[in-house]
Amino acid sequence: MKTLILTLYISTLLLNCSNSDDSCEWKLIEPVFISNDINGDLINDIFSENNDKLNDIDRNLLIINNEQELSEIYDGENNLGINFEKYFLIGGKFQTSSISNEILNEALFKRDYNSTYKYEITVKQCSECFTAIGNLYYWKIYTSMLNNENIELTIK
Repeated sequence: MKTLILTLYISTLLLNCSNSDDSCEWKLIEPVFISNDINGDLINDIFSENNDKLNDIDRNLLIINNEQELSEIYDGENNLGINFEKYFLIGGKFQTSSISNEILNEALFKRDYNSTYKYEITVKQCSECFTAIGNLYYWKIYTSMLNNENIELTIK
């Protein structure tokens, strides 16, 4: 029964996307320009191997909408300079096969017809590096226009 419901749901989505308008296309949502008011060094420290609290979290993608959610992943100073009434923070970590790999690009996309979001990270794989499994950390700030917290993380 679950398979039938899932098949019907996917079929409905595909039919909705077969129209000729652009509501089915993924649209890029630009991040906020990091001004001097925002403490980028502190955010880098939060999303790093130095943050034991973050490293204990099993989720790879976090959406932080307020100071309370920030305190769930970080115990230190929380003077980020982010006005959470206007902005939210997307960040996290994911495991990589080599700590020499690097993030080339991060982008948030929205599909209008069903208000779905995806956060896409492109990773440059190091071809002649030692295999040393580790984590890559990332973060970006966006305006508070996200109407749900369901974002699919895609790592390429």
